[in-house]
Amino acid sequence: MRTHLGSGAVIAGEPLAITWCMNRTCIAIIDASRARLFRLDRTSDSGNIREELVEQTDLVNPARHQKDTDLFSDESGKSRSGSLGFGFDDHRDAHVDEIDHAFARMISTELHKLADDPQVSHLIVCATPRMLGNVRQAAGSMEREGLKVDEVARNLVQLTPPQIREHLSSYGLLPS
Repeated sequence: MRTHLGSGAVIAGEPLAITWCMNRTCIAIIDASRARLFRLDRTSDSGNIREELVEQTDLVNPARHQKDTDLFSDESGKSRSGSLGFGFDDHRDAHVDEIDHAFARMISTELHKLADDPQVSHLIVCATPRMLGNVRQAAGSMEREGLKVDEVARNLVQLTPPQIREHLSSYGLLPS
């Protein structure tokens, strides 16, 4: 009977070889209304490679699903622009920016959880250009020894997991 003890182990004078290897990649697919977090486990056992892409979390920004009239109406439901129909400044852009920044902070909390997992060797953050900047600002540095972080300024939120896998492979971020 042979017992597997790990790398370099020897039982009864016979060296045991490890033929199993695992590589874990975490993938964040983000836009202003949604963040999908995936885990890609790639295992190799005696030359057979097996991959499993699993969606772990689906974060939704409910404010970005509301109509502008719901976000920006005053108490009476009337516009403050007066009779001319232009010229009012209610800081709508600043409000949308704050909504996006708050969502980016929520996403960054989840990304740090992924990045802190010692089993994760690669983190890919794929987002619309604006949200990529917001997430980068909110998350700060996620660098640690043994973790490679890649960023892609693309919107892939509406794609299926196989389509996401295919796109990231075409960018050279995942093996073909």
